[in-house]
Amino acid sequence: MNTELIKIEVNNISDVILLSTSLQNFDFRGQGNILWQIQSNLERSLKDFDLFAQTENNIISRFKQRSANYLDRLPSAYDYFDWLTYIQHYGGPTRLVDFSSSIYIASFFAFNEYRKGDKPVIWAINGKKLNKRIKLEITGSEYESYQIPQNSKYENYKNIENFFDYHRFLNDLIEVSTFYTYPAICRIVPDNQFPRLAAQQGVFYSILSDQAPFFKQLSSIIDLNDENSLISNCDLVSTFDSQDLLKNDPLLVRISFSESFPCNIYCKELEKMNITTETMFPGLDGLGMYLQKLLPNE
Repeated sequence: MNTELIKIEVNNISDVILLSTSLQNFDFRGQGNILWQIQSNLERSLKDFDLFAQTENNIISRFKQRSANYLDRLPSAYDYFDWLTYIQHYGGPTRLVDFSSSIYIASFFAFNEYRKGDKPVIWAINGKKLNKRIKLEITGSEYESYQIPQNSKYENYKNIENFFDYHRFLNDLIEVSTFYTYPAICRIVPDNQFPRLAAQQGVFYSILSDQAPFFKQLSSIIDLNDENSLISNCDLVSTFDSQDLLKNDPLLVRISFSESFPCNIYCKELEKMNITTETMFPGLDGLGMYLQKLLPNE
């Protein structure tokens, strides 16, 4: 059994509450179908992943050219991550994958995308452990505070707090797309907290290498030879407690919902928590989506 990955099936609302309190260093992504891979918008748009780097550069370049007509503030020319944040916010395809620090918000999106016959899922990633691992790979240091050797090509990748600067590192990877070729994903908190991002308690996860899609790199990081192993129900756990859950310090937790889970009751509880389409998408767009819920069921 791979201790980096735990697959859990929850049966009741109390299980979700337990997971919320147990998975403190995790971020969550809800999806409407357990068979869907975790993909960025850009990955979903491409039939040939070999075109990833070229397509991303074209998108950034075109957005830079056109967005000056609409934005009051423009990112600096070579702050690619900042540009990607803007493109993502306004619905364009990027390498960024949305996660939330709240399991409840992630479950809202899982059930909001859910269709009859599908099985919703929440993917939980230990962002602190993931970033520590990639920093160790890049710098050779596993500590939160460290000194990068002088004359290292990474010596400038630390910010004023002496933490590894994934923001800047990602910028250089995009500028020189073949710079880093190993499977690697990092967690990045954007400087620009758009209202929608703030409402969703959002963070981004991004591949650092453009050699393979997100899901394939994630499976390689947790030492799985086949990304389909993430989707299969092998080693599924249906009863658990917080001590058992954390004793192996997993990097990835897959949370699915049993047929007995009270979906309708749970969604009503989320609405009582003010987690609705209207609040997750502040503005008239969110209100319009929320009004769709008022249509009578067939």
